[in-house]
Amino acid sequence: MSISKNNTIMSIVVILAITVLTACGGQKTASTPDTAAETTTAQTTVAETAASETTVTTTELKTVDTSAETTKEAAEGVASVKDIASVWFEDALDARTLTINDDGTFTLEYKGGGSRNGYVKIDYEEFGNGTKRPWYHLCEDDGTVWLSFAGDTNGETLLDIWGIPADGDEVHFRRDIAIRDESIIDPDPNEYGFYPVYDNSGTSIGIDALEGEWYCSDTDEYIVFNHAHNDSLYTRDFVITYADKTIDEGTVSLEYSLNPDDSKEYWYNLYKYDGTFFIGFGAGDTLPLNDLYAGQSGDPHYVRQSNGVFSGWNAEDYLGVWSCGRINVTIEDEGYDYLVNVHWSSSASEGSVWEYKCSYDKDLCILRCESAGTRTDYVYDEQGNNTETTVYTDGSATFEIEDGTLLWKDEKENMGSEVELLR
Repeated sequence: MSISKNNTIMSIVVILAITVLTACGGQKTASTPDTAAETTTAQTTVAETAASETTVTTTELKTVDTSAETTKEAAEGVASVKDIASVWFEDALDARTLTINDDGTFTLEYKGGGSRNGYVKIDYEEFGNGTKRPWYHLCEDDGTVWLSFAGDTNGETLLDIWGIPADGDEVHFRRDIAIRDESIIDPDPNEYGFYPVYDNSGTSIGIDALEGEWYCSDTDEYIVFNHAHNDSLYTRDFVITYADKTIDEGTVSLEYSLNPDDSKEYWYNLYKYDGTFFIGFGAGDTLPLNDLYAGQSGDPHYVRQSNGVFSGWNAEDYLGVWSCGRINVTIEDEGYDYLVNVHWSSSASEGSVWEYKCSYDKDLCILRCESAGTRTDYVYDEQGNNTETTVYTDGSATFEIEDGTLLWKDEKENMGSEVELLR
């Protein structure tokens, strides 16, 4: 009986002790997960909260993606952070390094020190023909979007990031460009053996010497170099127009090759937008630059045009799809008229569409719409329902090709004043 009584007394003491500890420390215990299961639940809740933000359609929003893509995802064209996971190099004088990781996090490192960290969020923009384009958003840890940029509607590998960050002007990052630091003498060459120039301290050669129009009399070809997208010291866009009025487009970069004695030979190298090498011109210190000679042979030879104006465009040159950032312009031949559709998405869930019935002015080589343009604004709610509002039906505008870029001159609202579109 004495043993049973002692056990009873001990049980009461233990129960009282547990009660006291719970009353005194309950709040601390509740706020600090002490098991792996609780930690996992907390992380999942954060991810689900970030993923609950509004999308354009019912397509599910994907955020931090740590699992490998499945065959089903790849077949359905579902975008993944892995599609953009890479080291990206900013095309600017004070270049920054953007590292996007497979786990959905990113780090932006500044040239002078310091960094910005966050995570990647994905949503989709759906077009009338059923195609979808992914949009990637680089978000601060508090959810604030720092930079948004579009993926490819056809699922092609993204080689360039263009966008306007929340705290600055338009930026351009290029994929897989080696970054210079104190321990690197030269970056890695590309597949064609050329090295990117990202620091002009060693040469007075600049890409801006190319700007303008060039002509080769032997082949009756024109090349136009322009800076429609950015003010980089080392990259420009180009459009080459052949004698039959067909064109090729891409970017030209200031690069160099290494000679056996390790001296550098500079080149203006032209690449198509898919990254294929097109042609290279030797780059020298002679200014102003009036002649371009290709390769080692110097053939073909292009000469700068004094008037800087190419007047050979015709109505067929306007047809197709042009774009700049979040703006897409589609121009179609409808027999007697030309239908121009301007789609400008202000975000993933809203935007505006302009439709113009245009005629072709043979004297000025432009497309013109007189008081017959319509503007329609649209908004998608969280369920993917679309609301459209007609803003006006009497808009006027002209479209003109200049230096290989399409200029949208909106005479109703002046919406296209700063827009230069490329194919």
